[in-house]
Amino acid sequence: MTETKENWQRVDYTYALNAAKAAKEAGVKHCALLTGIMSAPDASNFYARSKGLLEEEVKKLGFEVTTIYRPSTLEAQRDAQWRFSECCLIIMSRWCLCCCISWYVMGCGVCWSGAER
Repeated sequence: MTETKENWQRVDYTYALNAAKAAKEAGVKHCALLTGIMSAPDASNFYARSKGLLEEEVKKLGFEVTTIYRPSTLEAQRDAQWRFSECCLIIMSRWCLCCCISWYVMGCGVCWSGAER
């Protein structure tokens, strides 16, 4: 399948919304949705706009709980495409994670929530 806006919309919006609808009809009470950090129905970026529209439609389905995760970047195997900026973000996020874990483990005394260790 070639990467066109129509294919992207079908996979990232239509399939995801249909899965959420089927879950709701099956009695699922908690919907967890993975979108993106800049998702908004009025975003100028096609990807962010389609994810924002998806969020709005899933909220309308009326699950008891809807949890939306908006990561900044996702790691994926891409056979046909190499994205420089995505690679840089992944390297930086891994480095930051390692630094944060090391900082915590080395005895900072306080975890991210502010609670004493």
